Amino acid sequence: MDANIRVIRAVGSEFARRKLRPFIVVYLLAASLSVLGGVWLTTVNSWWWLLAAPVIALAVAGLGVLLGIRWLIKRIAPKLTKAQKSGVNQFVDKLERVAENLQTPMFLVVFRVVRDVLWPRKEAFIKTVANDSTSLHKDLSGLIQMF
Repeated sequence: MDANIRVIRAVGSEFARRKLRPFIVVYLLAASLSVLGGVWLTTVNSWWWLLAAPVIALAVAGLGVLLGIRWLIKRIAPKLTKAQKSGVNQFVDKLERVAENLQTPMFLVVFRVVRDVLWPRKEAFIKTVANDSTSLHKDLSGLIQMF
């Protein structure tokens, strides 16, 4: 596989993994509270099962979707050495800071990075941002050399 594509996949999967983690935590808390509340209501009256059943089904379905997305990210991510992983983590840190300084909405950055991972193009978003920033350009060139 081409080094450019591997770098884009590594950066994109790490970026997506970082952005997905808070959603999983918040979802697990909200789903747990909803399911526990629904189950508690069923102890008050058995008619509450009409509410608890869909809540439990939606919680399980949502968990399945989140775990499926996590599995897909893991599947797309290339195998990395420790040096490559460290380089990718440092690059993603800088990419997040640059996106924050440009005041780009994070959901837009995530969308464009994921799109580049799924459908590689010649001018990927990560490369465009890296070319616009001197330090990111050097880091991206270094990452490509590592791969």
